[in-house]
Amino acid sequence: MSNQDPVNIRRKSRRILRELEKQAGRSDALGPGGEPWAQNHGKSSLILIEGGGRPYFAERPADFSVSHSKRAAAVSYLGFPSLGRRLRTGCDIQYQQPKRAYRELAAHFFHPPEQEFLAAAETEAEGLRAFYLLWVLKEAYLKIRGLSVFDLCRCPVFSFENRTGEAEGTYFFPEDPGDATDLDFFLYELRDPAGDAYSLAVCRERDGLGAGPSAEPGFNRWAEPVVRWFSQEKSPLKSIAKIKAAERPINTVRPKI
Repeated sequence: MSNQDPVNIRRKSRRILRELEKQAGRSDALGPGGEPWAQNHGKSSLILIEGGGRPYFAERPADFSVSHSKRAAAVSYLGFPSLGRRLRTGCDIQYQQPKRAYRELAAHFFHPPEQEFLAAAETEAEGLRAFYLLWVLKEAYLKIRGLSVFDLCRCPVFSFENRTGEAEGTYFFPEDPGDATDLDFFLYELRDPAGDAYSLAVCRERDGLGAGPSAEPGFNRWAEPVVRWFSQEKSPLKSIAKIKAAERPINTVRPKI
């Protein structure tokens, strides 16, 4: 799947969305008017565009995000019962382009803790991988908020427990935008038979209520969104890390953008 074939990418992405909707239609989730979601099974969803260019379902209690890079594309999908507001998801997939001047980009856009994460890489290949892990996380945040790359300064700062960026990580905002703890991020990697590697990040909102009597029956507010991907070659998806809000946000200097 190449970047020069946007029509095919849109067609494939919509097919994945339809399949995900059919799965959701077999659940107990309710539609916007309180009707069973399954009642609309088989009908096409109306997709509208927000002012910032972000697509969304007009008539479904669900959210989605689509991204593509080189020969691969991905869709994240978040369905939920009626919680009083729509929870959102964002995803970004990036081909790990070997010749990209990533250190210059990192020096311009990344915060000191993130630049330290890159500096800990022992090889150029590890440095490239570390850059893309951070980049897709930031893009996933931009996607969930309907922002653009010109808003990178508003992204959270990401840190990891080890230099490989695997297992667990945390995020915090240098300047609290009011949503510092209601997001979870998930990191993945794909590698096709030709050796090309892709980084994929998915972000999801939580309702902030936590577990307890107020929880909706059958709804796991801590679960990650459903992720579907496709590529020209068969590429298995490997889960890398889950990133949660830091318990004690750390103040840091904003990069010069």
